[in-house]
Amino acid sequence: MSTAEQDLLRIACCIKCRSDLEFDEGGESLLRCTGCPASYPVVHGVPVLLDPDADEVSSLVRDFYASGWKRKDGGALAAREIHEDLSDYGQQYIKTNEDRFISFLEDERVEFFLDVGCGAQPRVDFGIHGDRHVCLDLSLEGLIEARQILGDRAICICGSILDIPLKDGVADQVIASHTLYHIDRDLQPVAISEIARVRAPHGKALIFYVNPDSPERRFYSSIVAAGRWVKRMIRGSSLPVREPALYYSPHSISFMMDCLAEKFPGAKVSVQPLRVLIKKTSQPLMRHHLLGKWVLRLLFAVEARMRSRPRTASYVSYLIE
Repeated sequence: MSTAEQDLLRIACCIKCRSDLEFDEGGESLLRCTGCPASYPVVHGVPVLLDPDADEVSSLVRDFYASGWKRKDGGALAAREIHEDLSDYGQQYIKTNEDRFISFLEDERVEFFLDVGCGAQPRVDFGIHGDRHVCLDLSLEGLIEARQILGDRAICICGSILDIPLKDGVADQVIASHTLYHIDRDLQPVAISEIARVRAPHGKALIFYVNPDSPERRFYSSIVAAGRWVKRMIRGSSLPVREPALYYSPHSISFMMDCLAEKFPGAKVSVQPLRVLIKKTSQPLMRHHLLGKWVLRLLFAVEARMRSRPRTASYVSYLIE
């Protein structure tokens, strides 16, 4: 048994009874629970610790990323093309703003860094101080890609954030990057409870999330609502409402702060701006070399002055310590 497999057995648990797991005597393609009759397959080296009766939204998300974490002809991941501005300046805008929070997780060496909902894009820079980078995701395809990126440091587990298959208090640091708002709106507090459960005492957690009440998002919401009203007036009330390709339902900052304070009693919880613009705005401005350069400089200058005003940002960071 490899060291990674030994570490997996130290931190993983049965999702039915929370007992320890062990590899089946016949080989390492099956994990068995030591406390109940449950067993779980190991596919391409990734244990699949999922409840087959997942909620509808989780099933939709898993189906979306079954193809979303596959590379297109140009080499880019399909999901990245949907979610991100892939222009040079667009990527610089995203990375620079997110990298500001790496220092929050910088600490002495930690043993287990948990990357929740990592997909095929593990947060390598954030987990650099962890001896083990634990990747948790619904998508087996994404985890296989993540393991290729992380190499021997990776422990990849196919599981749900709503029922994290890890023992209590084993994650020294946790990041949930742009994943919580793709969970059923009513179940997001459950996911936060699970993060709180597996977080080590005095461990740190970082959540990248959406602010649905930012000025920019309110503007686009009004435009979309007006467009739908015009279409219905023209085509009649029978016009079907188009559903998004991926479920998306963020809570307000006030809701999230109250929820985090409840789920992490005794911890310091704060919120900071992550970035102001969404892809719909940034991409047209930044894809041109000369314009993008000056837009980026202006944005960084403006955002530096707005660090104390998270409600103006379209994306925010929640910090728990």
